[in-house]
Amino acid sequence: MGKALKHNSDGVQADAPPAAQRDNWLPAPKGSDFTLYVRAYWPKAALVDGTWMPPAVQRVS
Repeated sequence: MGKALKHNSDGVQADAPPAAQRDNWLPAPKGSDFTLYVRAYWPKAALVDGTWMPPAVQRVS
């Protein structure tokens, strides 16, 4: 699967997108909250102490 990833803005959604966009599709639960997590290997101090935060997630249509 990793070799098929395409760098563009695909969505996180419950329903499967058209076949051409499924390589990047991240299924999400339908009708419920969705939680994102940051996985950081050997993070810098700013991440650990909370002075750096990832950008806010924005809803798109």
